[in-house]
Amino acid sequence: MPTTHTPTSARSTPTTTRPITRPRMPRALYGRLALVADLLPEYRVKARNTSAGGENPMHDDAGARARGFPGALVPGVTVYAYLTHTLVEAFGTAWLDRGTATVKFVKPVLDHEEVLVTGEITERNARGIAATVKATTARVGDCAVATVTLPAGLPTPVNVAQYPEKPLPTERVPVSRAHLSSVDVLGTPVTLYDLDQAGSYVDDIGDPLPIYRVDGRVHPAFYLNQANRALSRNVKLGPWVHVASARAAASDRCTRRKTASTSSSTWCCSRARSPPRTSCTPRSTSSRRRPPDVRSRGSR
Repeated sequence: MPTTHTPTSARSTPTTTRPITRPRMPRALYGRLALVADLLPEYRVKARNTSAGGENPMHDDAGARARGFPGALVPGVTVYAYLTHTLVEAFGTAWLDRGTATVKFVKPVLDHEEVLVTGEITERNARGIAATVKATTARVGDCAVATVTLPAGLPTPVNVAQYPEKPLPTERVPVSRAHLSSVDVLGTPVTLYDLDQAGSYVDDIGDPLPIYRVDGRVHPAFYLNQANRALSRNVKLGPWVHVASARAAASDRCTRRKTASTSSSTWCCSRARSPPRTSCTPRSTSSRRRPPDVRSRGSR
């Protein structure tokens, strides 16, 4: 019987295929994180001036316009709250427990403007995840930019004993370099953050995530707001705007600087062995479940 010859090009050769996928971090490290793409979920929200009627004239239409702005400014703390929504939606409680953020407010957000929050993962390795999140408006573009990390390991617990308590002053004096240089410990504002307060706070900033109601988690923007209160409850502040926030360490040196060409001033922190930071407003990177109260400790 004649032998049939099959051309080499037509022969069937066994092959092994392997799907091409992005590397994914162990799910156990990041709770609900199940991201394959680098883009974080978008979040749209109508900005709210949560400090209307307060002491700072920058959150009043007349006061802001007198200083060259189109209208009342939305507090930086509230804009920060909008940024965290995308992070918590993507990373869940993992970011609340051990995440960090350094945020800069580059242009103001006005009351009732629509804010679009977007983000993307910039690095993913065994040490954790790094991402960038930004808030934009149709009027000016980028308004706030945050550099975010989600470390694989837990942070070192804060030693509360390093932050002594002191009663608030009976009368606040106008803020000045001389006065703050003479104060060793600031008075301690105390806020009862129960479930009623939690519901009221997230209603004010318009965050719909149920984690702050059902699970009793403290909103990260609430912590940042306490840093502002630590000053405003001790001294009378003039017009001011929130320009940046970053985590401060025990070795940081905090000073108050005044811009020569304007009447505005800024608080700055510098680290002993690193370049100066642009801001000294510290932010707690942890979130507690149903705390009986949250204390804003005085700083040395």
